[in-house]
Amino acid sequence: TALVDTGADFSVMSSRLATALRKVLTPWSGPQIRTAGGHVVTPIGVCTSRIQIRGVTFPGCFAVLPECSKDLILGLDFLWEYGAVINLQELIVSFSTQGPVDDDTVPRRAKLCVCDDQVVIPSRTSMFVTVECDNSPSTRGIAETNISLLLGRQVCVARGIIELNSGRTELLVTNFGSEPQCLPGKTAIAYFEELCEFAGQHALSEIPASVEAPTTPIKTDVNPNLPSHQKRCLEGIIESFRDCFASTSKVRQTPITKHRIIVDANQRPLCQPPYRVSSKERDAIRRQVQEMLQDDVIQPSTSPWASPV
Repeated sequence: TALVDTGADFSVMSSRLATALRKVLTPWSGPQIRTAGGHVVTPIGVCTSRIQIRGVTFPGCFAVLPECSKDLILGLDFLWEYGAVINLQELIVSFSTQGPVDDDTVPRRAKLCVCDDQVVIPSRTSMFVTVECDNSPSTRGIAETNISLLLGRQVCVARGIIELNSGRTELLVTNFGSEPQCLPGKTAIAYFEELCEFAGQHALSEIPASVEAPTTPIKTDVNPNLPSHQKRCLEGIIESFRDCFASTSKVRQTPITKHRIIVDANQRPLCQPPYRVSSKERDAIRRQVQEMLQDDVIQPSTSPWASPV
C-alpha cells in the first residue's frame, strides 16, 4: 500500500523497502526535504520503480529516506505526471492511463519513451536522451514535447522533425528548472506523429505573359564610405526584393489586422515627459510626423496616455 500525499513535492520510498526490492540508488542532487513533523532530512539516494494500480503499471522516480513513517508516499510529482483526480466524497483516487495531448481533436500519437533505466538531467541543462517508439520502426515524423512533463517538471523537448532508425532516435531534452530531474525508464517525454508525403500537380490553361521588371531604380540611402563593390552588391539585393518596399510615402494603414491595447479599468493613465533631443533631431521628428499626418498614416490624439518625443 502507498500513501497519497498532496502536500509532498517529491515521491518518497523508505530505505527498508528499497533494500527489500534491491533497488539501485543514484546520488540525490536535490534539496533537503522537510517532513510533516518539521524535521529536515537529506535523502540517501534516488531510485526508480514501477507502481501497479488496479492492473496498470506506472513508472516513477522516488527519493529514498533512511527513516520514513510509510514505506511508499506518492507525492505531487507522481500525481501530476499521471493526471491524478481525487474524489473526496467517494474517497477514490483515479489515474489517467492515457498520455495527454495538446488538443482533444488531434488523434492519439505514438509515445517516445526513455530507453535507459533512468536519466538524470541537471538543472538548466540540455542533453541528448535516447528514446524509442514501438509503433514506428523506421520513418520520419514530428516530435512534440509532453506538455504534462513541461508544466509539472519543467522538462521540455523542442518540436522538430526526427528520423527513427529501428524505432529509436535521440532527442535534445532541456531541464529549465533549478533542480535536477530524474526520468525513469519508459517515461514518455514526447509524442511522435508520422509525416505524410503529398505530391501535388497544378496546370495552367494559359501561360501568362511575362511581366517586365520595373526599370525605375529604387532610391536608397547607402553609406557613401562603403566600397563600390559592396555598394553594388547591397543595391542588387535591395533591387531583387523591391516588391517588399513601398514606392510611395503613402503607405496608409492596413485593414487586415486590428490592434487593441487592453488595460485594467482601474489603471491610471501614464503620461511621460518628452525625451530630450537636440534641435536637429527635433526638426527631423517634426518633419516625419508631418509627412505621416499628410499620408494619413497617423492621426492627432487627445488621449491622456502619452509618451512623447
